[in-house]
Amino acid sequence: MVDKIYKILIIDDEVNVLDALRKTLERSKQFKSDISIADSSQKALGILKNQNFDLVICDYKMPKMNGVELLTKVKELNPDTIRILITGYSDLQIAREAINKASVHNYIEKPWDNENLRETIYSAIKETETKDSDVTLENFFSSDNSSTLLNALINMEATENYSHTIIKKDEDRLPKIEKLNSILNLLSRYEYLKIVHKSPVVFKCPICSSYDYRLIVKCPLCASDFIEKGDVVEHYNCGHVDMLSKFEKLEKLTCPKCGEDLRQIGEDYRKVGNWIHCRNCGEFFGEGNFSLFCNECGSSSNINHTIWEYEKRIIPNKEYLSNIKTKIEISKEIKNIVEKNGFFYTQNLHVKKENKYDISVFQKDPRLEKEIIEPLIMADIEIDQSGFFSDKLKEFNEKSKNMENKNLYFVAYPFLSNESVILAEKLNIQAIEFQKFKSVLDKMIESRNIVSDSPNKSKLRVLKLNKKYYTSHMRPPND
Repeated sequence: MVDKIYKILIIDDEVNVLDALRKTLERSKQFKSDISIADSSQKALGILKNQNFDLVICDYKMPKMNGVELLTKVKELNPDTIRILITGYSDLQIAREAINKASVHNYIEKPWDNENLRETIYSAIKETETKDSDVTLENFFSSDNSSTLLNALINMEATENYSHTIIKKDEDRLPKIEKLNSILNLLSRYEYLKIVHKSPVVFKCPICSSYDYRLIVKCPLCASDFIEKGDVVEHYNCGHVDMLSKFEKLEKLTCPKCGEDLRQIGEDYRKVGNWIHCRNCGEFFGEGNFSLFCNECGSSSNINHTIWEYEKRIIPNKEYLSNIKTKIEISKEIKNIVEKNGFFYTQNLHVKKENKYDISVFQKDPRLEKEIIEPLIMADIEIDQSGFFSDKLKEFNEKSKNMENKNLYFVAYPFLSNESVILAEKLNIQAIEFQKFKSVLDKMIESRNIVSDSPNKSKLRVLKLNKKYYTSHMRPPND
């Protein structure tokens, strides 16, 4: 990690803050950075559309678009970017909103301590890379665990209650799978599920991450822990303020300073409230300074510097999960057909970029070849229980318009509606229902008739196919 140079974008409308943050990060001994800055949300979005960053740090109070809104945009542009919010407000609601909407990895309060800021950023980088270094959607989708976890998420009962302890969580209702939390975080980034955080329920030592600590309350003036708590009374006549217990004498209240009896509340005296009294300096205050003393390593930290563990709920996007589960099952069936005939199969079930399809079939493993090998067959798998695929067909046509000489298929599950059939014919798309595609694919691969690389001919020629495998809207292979 030390050798890698991390691309970092800092966003703040105050130039002096930008400069201070940049200098603070450049002086870090824990990581190397290539830093860009933006003093407005518009400039930041312009930069983000043209470049990918490992980490984005953004101030909350920004004109036109606040930090949470901007980091939400960053999440949409690149879910893998580490997002950190800086706020000058001691407001838990802002932090909660940032965690839920923008999935920020951490937040930092102004004014910050330089060393703590560098440590927070380094921890976010380290945690993200450690958790997700070898966890990708494609690796997960092709693993034996995928169906088990997807079934559990789809069948997870909806609940309005948050977990209320660190022992029993939503994850405990899911199967025991290696790197479960990393997979859940990954699925959350791509919106297969939503992880909603509430308020922190427990704090961990920032030094050793231990839960074993004592909560200590200290005087905010002299930092003494020689304090007491209770009802506080103020005597109007002499102005003396003290603990109620000091006024209690037999069955009446008597001022310990002037000796006058207190007869009527509101006339002789008033109850200030339940306050804290420091026996060391004698001051009264409404709230003390709370710190955590770690029983494991002996360090003491205030609440802001501890590691917060939040209550959270897992809310599955069941329709999205059901679709990807079906895609995985379809992909496995196709893979069996391809591999039993000695061909090579790859899948890309989530991210569809230009010239990249859900499945590809190669005659040889392209990773073992020195030259680029073109796939023999490529296909996208789409799912709609109603059979209406108009929008998906149009997207497929747009992506494939420069790929006329390839064996491209639009595989529909479970069936194609008449409207979809007509549109496929109009767009000259080889659209085929999944069950029929399996039969066609099996025959095509079994024939193994490979023709020359002529640009006017398909690389895979299919001869003597039984016409019953084709639907009327499917374009036959080139003769």
